[in-house]
Amino acid sequence: MRRCRNVTRLLGLVALCAGCGGADSGSLAAPAAVVSSAAQVAPSSPPAPTISKVAAPSCDDGRLCGQLGKCTARGNSCVAATDEDCRKSSNCKLAGYCSAHEGGCVAASEVDCRDHSTICKRFGYCSVRANQCARTSSADCALSEGCSKRGACVFERGACRVRSTADCQRSENCRQQAHCTARDGACIPQGMDCVMQTWCPSDGYCTPLPPKELGMLQLGWRCGPGSDDDCSASGVCAEAGGCALSGGYCLPTRDKHCAKSKVCKTEGRCKERNNRCEKSCATSEVCRFQGLCKPKQHRGRIQCVR
Repeated sequence: MRRCRNVTRLLGLVALCAGCGGADSGSLAAPAAVVSSAAQVAPSSPPAPTISKVAAPSCDDGRLCGQLGKCTARGNSCVAATDEDCRKSSNCKLAGYCSAHEGGCVAASEVDCRDHSTICKRFGYCSVRANQCARTSSADCALSEGCSKRGACVFERGACRVRSTADCQRSENCRQQAHCTARDGACIPQGMDCVMQTWCPSDGYCTPLPPKELGMLQLGWRCGPGSDDDCSASGVCAEAGGCALSGGYCLPTRDKHCAKSKVCKTEGRCKERNNRCEKSCATSEVCRFQGLCKPKQHRGRIQCVR
């Protein structure tokens, strides 16, 4: 009997809870409707961003490709991708940067410096140090124009210097200007250097002359007429009467200079007038161009004057 009463009470509680559950279910329906309404008015999602494609850079401009050898586009940059890129550049021809390395151009070997660069041929930068052409020895200097032209063939204190007459004698300046003797770090004409040149017998330029200022011009060591003897033994004396040293040149200064010259025998120009052999003042070039047509005695010479 007691067990039946307990079962009845339990069933009553279950029924009561079921009714409460219905009430709770009704009260929870409204928030669901609110959520549904909110979902209907929520803004739409923003559109996905548009990613524009970046155009590859142009690497054909004068500086990047023409000067630096960076002729190949890689990503957003221009790089030197191959040795061929580098060898197109002015930096290869000038400084030996002819090999590609890490996107740029460097001097990687003596071939880059010796076979391609101007600074090797002109200044002796023919070896490689730290990816650059460098001047490091007399062997480098021997490859330079400074050695072949001026005799500066010895490497000393970072530069190519003149240190021997033998180097001077092998130089272009010896053959062309008689600068064949080493002295005070330069090749200059000394002793018989001028006499051995063709202009000694032809023009009387047989004597080494020291440096001299001539107005704004600074003349270095050179060959020139140093005496009347240089002039009188020259071809210019025999041809045009230039048998005396006057103002640094071989010129006629007396009638006798003209009288024994070729221009006297062939053209009748046997009188010295103003350091030229002429027929007379009236027929001279100084008369024609300067109006100096009258002869006048001056210090034992006849000069043409107005």
